[in-house]
Amino acid sequence: MCLARSLAVVFCASLLASLPAAASHLVTGNGFGFGVVSPETGTVTRFYAHPYSFARPDPKNPLAEGVETANFIKVLGWGDGAGQIPSAEGASADYEEDSHVIHARSRDGEGFVFMPFGLREAALVISWEPGSANAQQGGLHVEWSHPVRSQKAVRLSGTEMQLLKFDEVAESLLLIPLGPERNHAAPPQQVLATRSAWALISVEDDRELEQAARDFIGWRAGLAAPALAKREIAELEQWRVKPEVHFASEKERHLWRQSE
Repeated sequence: MCLARSLAVVFCASLLASLPAAASHLVTGNGFGFGVVSPETGTVTRFYAHPYSFARPDPKNPLAEGVETANFIKVLGWGDGAGQIPSAEGASADYEEDSHVIHARSRDGEGFVFMPFGLREAALVISWEPGSANAQQGGLHVEWSHPVRSQKAVRLSGTEMQLLKFDEVAESLLLIPLGPERNHAAPPQQVLATRSAWALISVEDDRELEQAARDFIGWRAGLAAPALAKREIAELEQWRVKPEVHFASEKERHLWRQSE
Protein backbone atom coordinates (compact mmCIF):
# COMPACT_ATOMS: atom_id res chain seq x y z
CA MET A 1 0.00 0.00 0.00
CA CYS A 2 2.83 2.44 0.87
CA LEU A 3 4.51 1.76 -2.49
CA ALA A 4 1.19 2.19 -4.29
CA ARG A 5 0.60 5.53 -2.60
CA SER A 6 4.15 6.65 -3.36
CA LEU A 7 3.58 5.82 -7.01
CA ALA A 8 0.28 7.67 -6.77
CA VAL A 9 2.05 10.81 -5.59
CA VAL A 10 4.54 10.58 -8.47
CA PHE A 11 1.75 10.07 -11.00
CA CYS A 12 -0.27 12.93 -9.52
CA ALA A 13 2.72 15.26 -9.69
CA SER A 14 3.47 14.32 -13.30
CA LEU A 15 -0.19 14.76 -14.23
CA LEU A 16 -0.39 18.23 -12.73
CA ALA A 17 2.95 19.21 -14.22
CA SER A 18 1.62 18.36 -17.69
CA LEU A 19 -1.33 20.75 -17.30
CA PRO A 20 -1.18 24.44 -18.23
CA ALA A 21 -0.06 26.75 -15.45
CA ALA A 22 -3.49 28.38 -15.32
CA ALA A 23 -5.25 25.03 -14.80
CA SER A 24 -6.36 23.93 -11.36
CA HIS A 25 -7.70 20.44 -11.96
CA LEU A 26 -8.57 18.48 -8.83
CA VAL A 27 -7.28 14.93 -8.39
CA THR A 28 -8.77 12.21 -6.20
CA GLY A 29 -7.01 8.89 -5.76
CA ASN A 30 -6.67 5.97 -3.37
CA GLY A 31 -3.42 4.38 -4.51
CA PHE A 32 -5.17 2.10 -7.02
CA GLY A 33 -6.33 4.67 -9.58
CA PHE A 34 -7.07 8.35 -10.16
CA GLY A 35 -10.02 10.55 -11.01
CA VAL A 36 -9.77 14.17 -12.20
CA VAL A 37 -12.40 16.90 -11.89
CA SER A 38 -12.36 20.26 -13.66
CA PRO A 39 -13.38 23.16 -11.38
CA GLU A 40 -14.17 25.22 -14.47
CA THR A 41 -16.95 22.85 -15.52
CA GLY A 42 -17.69 20.80 -12.39
CA THR A 43 -17.31 17.62 -14.46
CA VAL A 44 -15.13 14.51 -14.27
CA THR A 45 -12.57 14.68 -17.06
CA ARG A 46 -10.46 11.57 -16.43
CA PHE A 47 -10.55 8.22 -14.66
CA TYR A 48 -7.29 6.29 -14.79
CA ALA A 49 -7.29 2.53 -14.30
CA HIS A 50 -3.96 2.57 -12.41
CA PRO A 51 -1.86 5.02 -10.38
CA TYR A 52 1.11 4.87 -12.75
CA SER A 53 1.62 6.43 -16.18
CA PHE A 54 2.42 3.27 -18.15
CA ALA A 55 0.74 -0.10 -17.64
CA ARG A 56 3.05 -2.48 -19.52
CA PRO A 57 5.77 -2.63 -22.20
CA ASP A 58 4.68 -1.76 -25.72
CA PRO A 59 5.27 -4.86 -27.90
CA LYS A 60 5.21 -2.67 -31.02
CA ASN A 61 7.93 -0.39 -29.66
CA PRO A 62 10.01 -2.10 -26.94
CA LEU A 63 12.30 0.93 -26.55
CA ALA A 64 9.43 3.29 -25.77
CA GLU A 65 8.14 4.01 -22.26
CA GLY A 66 5.28 1.56 -22.72
CA VAL A 67 1.51 1.44 -23.13
CA GLU A 68 -0.12 4.38 -21.38
CA THR A 69 -2.47 3.64 -18.49
CA ALA A 70 -6.05 3.58 -19.70
CA ASN A 71 -8.23 6.63 -19.14
CA PHE A 72 -11.92 5.73 -19.35
CA ILE A 73 -13.58 9.16 -19.28
CA LYS A 74 -13.53 12.13 -21.62
CA VAL A 75 -16.22 14.05 -19.73
CA LEU A 76 -18.88 13.03 -17.19
CA GLY A 77 -21.42 15.39 -15.65
CA TRP A 78 -25.09 16.11 -15.11
CA GLY A 79 -26.83 16.56 -18.45
CA ASP A 80 -30.11 18.17 -19.43
CA GLY A 81 -33.18 16.34 -20.70
CA ALA A 82 -31.58 16.05 -24.14
CA GLY A 83 -28.54 14.34 -22.62
CA GLN A 84 -26.18 17.26 -23.18
CA ILE A 85 -24.02 18.77 -20.44
CA PRO A 86 -24.99 22.46 -20.14
CA SER A 87 -22.49 25.31 -20.25
CA ALA A 88 -20.03 25.69 -17.39
CA GLU A 89 -21.54 28.98 -16.27
CA GLY A 90 -21.59 29.06 -12.47
CA ALA A 91 -19.76 25.73 -12.14
CA SER A 92 -17.11 25.11 -9.48
CA ALA A 93 -15.40 22.31 -7.61
CA ASP A 94 -13.20 22.09 -4.53
CA TYR A 95 -11.95 19.60 -1.95
CA GLU A 96 -14.49 19.12 0.82
CA GLU A 97 -13.02 19.78 4.27
CA ASP A 98 -9.48 19.61 2.84
CA SER A 99 -10.02 15.95 1.94
CA HIS A 100 -9.71 13.94 -1.27
CA VAL A 101 -13.51 14.13 -1.64
CA ILE A 102 -14.32 16.62 -4.38
CA HIS A 103 -17.50 18.70 -4.07
CA ALA A 104 -18.71 19.83 -7.50
CA ARG A 105 -21.42 22.44 -8.09
CA SER A 106 -23.24 23.88 -11.08
CA ARG A 107 -26.52 25.59 -11.85
CA ASP A 108 -28.04 22.09 -12.12
CA GLY A 109 -27.16 20.96 -8.59
CA GLU A 110 -24.20 19.54 -6.73
CA GLY A 111 -22.46 16.27 -6.10
CA PHE A 112 -19.40 14.41 -4.82
CA VAL A 113 -16.58 12.57 -6.57
CA PHE A 114 -13.97 10.50 -4.74
CA MET A 115 -11.95 7.30 -4.69
CA PRO A 116 -12.35 5.48 -1.34
CA PHE A 117 -9.21 5.10 0.78
CA GLY A 118 -10.60 2.02 2.53
CA LEU A 119 -11.33 0.05 -0.64
CA ARG A 120 -8.58 -1.93 -2.35
CA GLU A 121 -10.00 -1.32 -5.82
CA ALA A 122 -9.62 1.37 -8.47
CA ALA A 123 -13.14 2.64 -7.75
CA LEU A 124 -14.57 6.07 -8.50
CA VAL A 125 -17.74 7.06 -6.59
CA ILE A 126 -19.93 9.69 -8.25
CA SER A 127 -23.17 11.16 -6.90
CA TRP A 128 -25.34 14.12 -7.89
CA GLU A 129 -28.34 15.94 -6.45
CA PRO A 130 -30.31 17.96 -9.04
CA GLY A 131 -30.95 21.51 -7.85
CA SER A 132 -33.97 22.54 -9.93
CA ALA A 133 -37.10 21.18 -11.57
CA ASN A 134 -35.46 21.39 -14.99
CA ALA A 135 -32.39 19.56 -13.77
CA GLN A 136 -34.60 16.76 -12.42
CA GLN A 137 -35.39 15.87 -16.04
CA GLY A 138 -31.72 15.26 -16.79
CA GLY A 139 -29.20 12.67 -15.69
CA LEU A 140 -25.52 11.79 -15.57
CA HIS A 141 -24.13 12.04 -19.10
CA VAL A 142 -20.81 10.53 -20.13
CA GLU A 143 -18.52 10.62 -23.14
CA TRP A 144 -16.10 7.72 -22.90
CA SER A 145 -12.50 8.14 -24.05
CA HIS A 146 -12.73 4.98 -26.15
CA PRO A 147 -15.56 3.39 -28.16
CA VAL A 148 -17.58 0.87 -26.16
CA ARG A 149 -17.02 -2.59 -27.64
CA SER A 150 -19.63 -4.36 -25.52
CA GLN A 151 -22.03 -3.64 -22.68
CA LYS A 152 -23.95 -6.23 -20.71
CA ALA A 153 -25.87 -6.53 -17.48
CA VAL A 154 -24.32 -8.83 -14.87
CA ARG A 155 -25.83 -9.84 -11.55
CA LEU A 156 -23.28 -10.03 -8.77
CA SER A 157 -23.89 -10.25 -5.03
CA GLY A 158 -27.62 -9.75 -5.60
CA THR A 159 -27.19 -6.47 -7.53
CA GLU A 160 -27.63 -5.88 -11.26
CA MET A 161 -24.52 -4.14 -12.57
CA GLN A 162 -23.22 -3.16 -15.98
CA LEU A 163 -19.96 -4.39 -17.48
CA LEU A 164 -18.36 -2.28 -20.21
CA LYS A 165 -15.49 -3.26 -22.47
CA PHE A 166 -13.72 -0.72 -24.69
CA ASP A 167 -11.73 -0.81 -27.90
CA GLU A 168 -7.96 -0.83 -27.33
CA VAL A 169 -8.35 -1.00 -23.53
CA ALA A 170 -7.32 -4.13 -21.62
CA GLU A 171 -9.32 -3.25 -18.50
CA SER A 172 -13.11 -3.48 -18.20
CA LEU A 173 -15.32 -1.08 -16.29
CA LEU A 174 -17.85 -2.38 -13.76
CA LEU A 175 -20.71 0.05 -13.08
CA ILE A 176 -22.48 -0.44 -9.73
CA PRO A 177 -25.69 1.56 -9.12
CA LEU A 178 -25.94 3.41 -5.80
CA GLY A 179 -29.45 4.76 -5.92
CA PRO A 180 -33.00 4.04 -7.13
CA GLU A 181 -33.77 4.01 -10.84
CA ARG A 182 -34.86 7.43 -12.04
CA ASN A 183 -34.68 7.74 -15.85
CA HIS A 184 -36.27 4.82 -17.66
CA ALA A 185 -36.02 6.52 -21.08
CA ALA A 186 -32.23 6.79 -21.11
CA PRO A 187 -30.61 5.05 -24.12
CA PRO A 188 -28.49 1.96 -23.40
CA GLN A 189 -25.24 3.82 -24.14
CA GLN A 190 -26.15 6.34 -21.42
CA VAL A 191 -26.87 3.85 -18.65
CA LEU A 192 -25.41 6.28 -16.08
CA ALA A 193 -28.43 8.52 -16.68
CA THR A 194 -30.68 5.90 -15.06
CA ARG A 195 -29.32 6.69 -11.57
CA SER A 196 -27.98 9.75 -9.80
CA ALA A 197 -25.10 7.86 -8.14
CA TRP A 198 -22.69 5.14 -9.29
CA ALA A 199 -19.45 3.41 -8.47
CA LEU A 200 -17.13 2.83 -11.44
CA ILE A 201 -14.57 0.08 -10.84
CA SER A 202 -11.66 -0.78 -13.15
CA VAL A 203 -11.27 -4.56 -13.52
CA GLU A 204 -8.28 -6.15 -15.23
CA ASP A 205 -9.75 -9.64 -15.65
CA ASP A 206 -13.34 -10.93 -15.74
CA ARG A 207 -12.35 -13.48 -13.10
CA GLU A 208 -11.99 -10.55 -10.69
CA LEU A 209 -15.54 -9.27 -11.22
CA GLU A 210 -17.22 -11.11 -8.37
CA GLN A 211 -14.48 -10.26 -5.88
CA ALA A 212 -14.53 -6.59 -6.90
CA ALA A 213 -18.31 -6.49 -6.42
CA ARG A 214 -18.08 -8.18 -3.02
CA ASP A 215 -15.32 -5.83 -1.91
CA PHE A 216 -17.34 -2.78 -2.84
CA ILE A 217 -20.62 -3.97 -1.33
CA GLY A 218 -18.81 -4.84 1.91
CA TRP A 219 -17.16 -1.41 1.99
CA ARG A 220 -20.43 0.34 1.20
CA ALA A 221 -22.24 -1.33 4.11
CA GLY A 222 -25.64 -0.38 2.69
CA LEU A 223 -25.09 3.39 2.87
CA ALA A 224 -26.46 5.85 0.31
CA ALA A 225 -24.00 7.83 -1.80
CA PRO A 226 -24.12 11.12 0.22
CA ALA A 227 -23.55 9.15 3.42
CA LEU A 228 -20.55 7.43 1.83
CA ALA A 229 -18.95 10.82 1.15
CA LYS A 230 -19.61 11.96 4.73
CA ARG A 231 -18.16 8.73 6.13
CA GLU A 232 -15.07 9.10 3.95
CA ILE A 233 -14.45 12.62 5.25
CA ALA A 234 -15.08 11.55 8.88
CA GLU A 235 -12.60 8.67 8.57
CA LEU A 236 -9.97 11.04 7.22
CA GLU A 237 -10.55 13.39 10.14
CA GLN A 238 -9.97 10.50 12.55
CA TRP A 239 -6.70 9.73 10.77
CA ARG A 240 -5.33 13.28 11.03
CA VAL A 241 -2.79 14.15 13.72
CA LYS A 242 -3.58 17.19 15.84
CA PRO A 243 -1.02 19.85 14.82
CA GLU A 244 1.23 21.22 17.54
CA VAL A 245 1.71 24.53 15.75
CA HIS A 246 -0.44 27.64 15.84
CA PHE A 247 -1.70 28.74 12.44
CA ALA A 248 -1.51 32.47 11.76
CA SER A 249 -4.45 32.28 9.35
CA GLU A 250 -7.08 30.00 7.90
CA LYS A 251 -4.98 29.81 4.72
CA GLU A 252 -2.10 28.30 6.70
CA ARG A 253 -4.44 25.77 8.30
CA HIS A 254 -5.87 24.90 4.89
CA LEU A 255 -2.38 24.38 3.47
CA TRP A 256 -1.39 22.14 6.38
CA ARG A 257 -4.52 20.00 6.15
CA GLN A 258 -4.35 19.66 2.38
CA SER A 259 -0.65 18.72 2.49
CA GLU A 260 -1.35 15.87 4.94
